[in-house]
Amino acid sequence: MNPSGKGLVIVESPAKAATIYSYLGGKYQVLASKGHIFDLPKAELGIDIANGFEPLFILMPQKQATLQSIVQAASRASHVLIATDPDREGEAIGFHIYEAIKEKNRNVSRILFTEVTKKAILAAIQNPGKLRQDVVEAQLSRRVLDRLLGYTLSPFLWKQVQGGLSAGRVQSVVLRWICERDAEIANFEKEPYYSIAGKGKGQDGSLREFQLCDTTAKPIYPRDPKFIFQLLQQFTGKKPKQLTGEFPAQASVEVKSADTSEKKRFPPPPFTTSSLQQDAHKTLGFTGRKTMQLAQRLYEGTNCGSMGKVGLITYMRTDSMDINPQFAGALLSHIRKNFGKEYAFPRKNKKKLQNAQGAHEAIRPTSLQLPPEKLQPYLAADALALYRLIWKRTLASHMAAEVYLEHKVVLHAEGYDFLIKYPEAVFPGFTIIYGKAMGQSAKFVPLKVGERVRLQLLKIEEKETEPPPAYTEASLVKKMEATGIGRPSTYTPTIEKLLQRKYIIRKKKSFASTALGRQVVATLLSDYAKYLDDSYTSSIESQLDEVEEGTLQRKQLLQGFYQELTGLKISHAKKSKARKAASKQQADICPQCKQGKVLLKRTGKGKQYKACSRFPHCDFMQYI
Repeated sequence: MNPSGKGLVIVESPAKAATIYSYLGGKYQVLASKGHIFDLPKAELGIDIANGFEPLFILMPQKQATLQSIVQAASRASHVLIATDPDREGEAIGFHIYEAIKEKNRNVSRILFTEVTKKAILAAIQNPGKLRQDVVEAQLSRRVLDRLLGYTLSPFLWKQVQGGLSAGRVQSVVLRWICERDAEIANFEKEPYYSIAGKGKGQDGSLREFQLCDTTAKPIYPRDPKFIFQLLQQFTGKKPKQLTGEFPAQASVEVKSADTSEKKRFPPPPFTTSSLQQDAHKTLGFTGRKTMQLAQRLYEGTNCGSMGKVGLITYMRTDSMDINPQFAGALLSHIRKNFGKEYAFPRKNKKKLQNAQGAHEAIRPTSLQLPPEKLQPYLAADALALYRLIWKRTLASHMAAEVYLEHKVVLHAEGYDFLIKYPEAVFPGFTIIYGKAMGQSAKFVPLKVGERVRLQLLKIEEKETEPPPAYTEASLVKKMEATGIGRPSTYTPTIEKLLQRKYIIRKKKSFASTALGRQVVATLLSDYAKYLDDSYTSSIESQLDEVEEGTLQRKQLLQGFYQELTGLKISHAKKSKARKAASKQQADICPQCKQGKVLLKRTGKGKQYKACSRFPHCDFMQYI
């Protein structure tokens, strides 16, 4: 080691390395590991089960030169700062790097930051820490657990279905969801129903729209055609010839009740990985993969002309909804200045995601001095669109609620109730920048109880119930988050893996299972249904969180999992043996005479064959 040498910073991405180097003014050498350097071997299990389930990591062949350059740089550096990503994956990468360089340089620290800005990097360097061993343990647990399961289920599929298939703790559950939804859609039987609406004029001459409702003012959709004929006859005074269409009405209806209440709609929290992928899919049409690739570039740093390379957003793999207090204060000031003080509303997120990982921030811009319009010359159209989405969502999260008046008027005539529902805008709040307002700008003319409204027409449409929608990328990610399986870093890779394996295909914006995917799920459910269960998979994620929190030992988690897995393997072996015996017994029945007689082994002319026990009455013979 050369104590007089420069410091060394090690990150994962070359793009991030370039950005950080531009901040440090040549005082540090910055190298990138380009992801993992060590991994489990591909051709074998790579886990020492007898020695506490220790993973037997090997140097990835394509990373030999990368590791050599890091080790050499570490031996010359005065000190080393491991600055890999602030999640479990990054901590594990940092741990492996530390193990590789510790003999060359003992002055090694860990630095953490969630934005690639000069201020954040310098602050992290001033406050170095140690590798978070519990976080490393959690990642090692996940890697070993998934390897144990994959090396059990995948060979099972090779025997039962075909070679080259794979199964996984998260991917197989998601595949099951898609297959089950496809079955629901295929088996769905449509049923007809009717939508009954109309128009009428109040005493002030204003035109009102209404809909058939029940006694609680909830819209109803009848299914009985006789009911429609009866209603039409009562309100038109004629015997109708058809069920659907627009029918001039002659009735005059009375206002039964009138109610107005003030409603508030609060803004959504800032983006997590999941909600960013969902919103980018719905509003921009981006796949999860495209969203994360663009977000990665925005996070790692973009060349912004005279400003140099700037990290534009905070870390994009997060399930936290929190924003640090310093930025939140600046955010409120920005809103007051640009929209008015009535639009600023300090809000701390009260909702905590189940099994939320780490203490990261939500996804937000790193600087309020960089609005989307200022970055237009430096960002490609798609990157700018995603940045604008993040910018607006962040501002909206600290803006006041939308306020509107909800007017509900119930009309009554001939034994039927009809509902007039109108939301009237009062204050747009956060919708001035994000989302669609509930309130409508036109002023509602109040109706009083007892007032008469003359009907002008009834509009009756025949419709059909629809099956549940096929899963889209957004709805899959939403369900993964809500169910508690997978984590921000695994949402997109899980879906991509199912596509690569041809277990599912894209159909426009949604997914459909293939015959192979359905066969894989059916096969796994026959013997290993437990590992396709939502609650079981979620419980494993919770236990991994306990390992990270230091309340559960890695060996304890893996030992329990392995015992369960071994028990199911033994059960499968017994079932398989029973199936083979039954198959063999069935095969030993003579297929020709159809009298249930068995085949007997015989030898003739030096060859073995099977012959029917009814020989010579049955001459069936089969060489063995």
